[in-house]
Amino acid sequence: MPEGRNEAAASGDDRISALPEALLLHTLSLLPSEEAVRTCVLARRWCNLWKYTPSLRLIQDDESFGSDEHFNKFVSHLIVLHDRSPLVNCEIHLYPDGRQPCPYVQAVQLWLQYALACHVKELRVTDYCGERIACYLICLSSPGT
Repeated sequence: MPEGRNEAAASGDDRISALPEALLLHTLSLLPSEEAVRTCVLARRWCNLWKYTPSLRLIQDDESFGSDEHFNKFVSHLIVLHDRSPLVNCEIHLYPDGRQPCPYVQAVQLWLQYALACHVKELRVTDYCGERIACYLICLSSPGT
């Protein structure tokens, strides 16, 4: 290992937090939103960084959430706390284990309204419903952008 890396590791320097904010936000936007929120415990600088990511990746996952109600509450709280700046993209993946019907259709409608209010450029909704998978991709950029 190069000597500089050994010194940084030995001193406990946080090199990732030293990166420019734009790079950190881009990196967080690649993660599912739940994992991006979890980064708030890493350091003081990371505490609110997830609130400004230009992308939301809302992925229902029983391993992470355990129940539909927990996923619904997480996303509902997330959109209340997330900054209202424009979104580059928003992905919503529902029912990865094929459950049907959606127990929180009204909440999903609010999530979509939030994304549209943030002038999302690309909105992707994937609905896993039994044997059928419906995927909707809507590109909402204005001409010339």
